Amino acid sequence: MIRYRPLLYFPDLLLWTAIHNIPLLLGLIAREFFNSLSGQAAGLNAWTLIALLLMQGLLHVSLIIGGGLVDTQFRFTMGSWLRHNLLERILQRPGARAVPESPGEAISRFRDDASQAEDAVDWTIDMVGMIVFVIIAFAVMLSTNAMITLLVFVPLIGVVITTRLAYGHIDRYRKASRQATGRVTGMIGEMFGAVQAVQVAAAEDAVIAQLRNLNDQRRRSMLRDRLLEQILESISHNTVNIGTGLILILAAEQIRNGQFTVGDFALFVYYLGFVTDATRFFGRFMAHYQQTTVSFDRMVTLLQGAPPETLVRSTPLPLRGALSALVHAAKTEADRLELLEVDRLGYHYPGTPNGISDITLRLPRGSFTVVTGRIGAGKTTLVQTV
Repeated sequence: MIRYRPLLYFPDLLLWTAIHNIPLLLGLIAREFFNSLSGQAAGLNAWTLIALLLMQGLLHVSLIIGGGLVDTQFRFTMGSWLRHNLLERILQRPGARAVPESPGEAISRFRDDASQAEDAVDWTIDMVGMIVFVIIAFAVMLSTNAMITLLVFVPLIGVVITTRLAYGHIDRYRKASRQATGRVTGMIGEMFGAVQAVQVAAAEDAVIAQLRNLNDQRRRSMLRDRLLEQILESISHNTVNIGTGLILILAAEQIRNGQFTVGDFALFVYYLGFVTDATRFFGRFMAHYQQTTVSFDRMVTLLQGAPPETLVRSTPLPLRGALSALVHAAKTEADRLELLEVDRLGYHYPGTPNGISDITLRLPRGSFTVVTGRIGAGKTTLVQTV
């Protein structure tokens, strides 16, 4: 996905890496500022530091505006590209088997799973920016106080281990959640497509009861998925908070002993917030990445036998300018359908004995034919197969 639009991805990467690392400059300015106020440094005066602070703020705002413009275009391109390739493959299939499951399930994959993949590739930009920040911040803090710095970064290991241990549950709960959503949207589509049949059979109460049952299943599945995600975020957040408390205790002790300046303390506290955010985001990114594998598996199912690479096949996207006009082939008298004949037609659903067999019929132009039968007899299958 990154290779598809590198001229969008890499400028976006550079801009957001710069945005994530602007706080490094601010932390250094804060250290000099507080050291100058406390008389622990004889460098730049307070007014010069304030001017640098304002310049840093203006630079930060400019980068965010530019990064937002590029990032929006990049995200939209990624989502549109995936949906384009999915739709193109579906339009190549016979009408009877255009999608392997219900239309509602297919819509869920177009909407939710494509968005999940779009988020995943976009989050790599933030992940790179935060990693660069953590590396530089670690070097600066390590040169200031090695013992306190190590306590800052130890919680990161705990978050990574916890996320790795939860991978199996993440995968299972996300699949169940997406499948339950697809069943609900599919049921809604079937309800609107069979209003008269429901009314004739006086089945309104049964249909509503089934919809309520599917919604209850969806609620439980999504609750499990969301709860696990929140638990992982909570572990990440509170693990870092424990490390923060230890850092504050040690820093206070060293300031009293004169081994740590007020400016050093300001720098640590300022960097600590960003290191904490990076740690939490790393845990979320790992969980999100695992969930994205489920989304790709679900989208590949819509390809129905085409190689998985079809999903990310390079293709032109008409995102700018006027759309090209559709070309319609001129119809002639030779295209006129006068007679439809079917001889010993059969179709069976994959993996089941259900379907139709040995159907022979003749439909002249202008005739009117009625197909009757019990529910499940194969009326819809016959029409779709023809």
